Amino acid sequence: MNERIVVFVDNEGCLTPGTLFGYDLMGLQKVRELLGKHTRFAVVPCTGRSAPYTEALAQCLGIQNVSYPLIVEGGAALYEVAAKRLIPLKPSDELNYLDGALPRGGWDLELGKYHCRSYYPGEGVRLEDLLPRIRSIVLDHQLALDVTSSSAAVDVTPRGCSKGDAVTQWCMRMGVPLASTVGIGDQANDLSFLTRVGLPCAPANATQAVKDIARYVSPYPDVAGVLDILNRLKDGALRR
Repeated sequence: MNERIVVFVDNEGCLTPGTLFGYDLMGLQKVRELLGKHTRFAVVPCTGRSAPYTEALAQCLGIQNVSYPLIVEGGAALYEVAAKRLIPLKPSDELNYLDGALPRGGWDLELGKYHCRSYYPGEGVRLEDLLPRIRSIVLDHQLALDVTSSSAAVDVTPRGCSKGDAVTQWCMRMGVPLASTVGIGDQANDLSFLTRVGLPCAPANATQAVKDIARYVSPYPDVAGVLDILNRLKDGALRR
């Protein structure tokens, strides 16, 4: 694994344009073809999405039979696709408590998650309004939970279970030096792993906070940006 180029990549805003838009199937196909031809790459989805969703994404990329786990549920779990094994970093009953403490209405819960929560704003509610509401409940009830946001949802994980924590655990598990890895992200909840990898990168649609810490920002958005970064790694134009 040490000889491979390990690339942790976010989903929404990187591999896909987000929940409100369809997949760029042609773009994903180009990534799949590149990974098929250049087997030195170990691309690891690092997403807030559930294991079943991420498995479907892995099938699109042709990495459903890899020997390494994927990072799912905002870093709260690793998922071994071939074994159908979900490995939580730190199980927490406080997520259920939060579900009960959060007033009904104004949000929708993403289905299929066991070790984190993703709350989507309901009709007429903005993400920037929902985020402080959830943070306030976590603080008021002194819950050992971390609250971040993606481009579409408020993500809540057990404390110490960020994407960055999962990337660190992944590297320890696989015997890969963290400083040798690459990260691709676009939102605030990606900073926890982008600040740990050796080479943080971003697509053109990334927030300014992400661009500020990225060593390379692609001129292309979403999956086109991911493809650009992978090609530059392949050609040696980007070095870890």
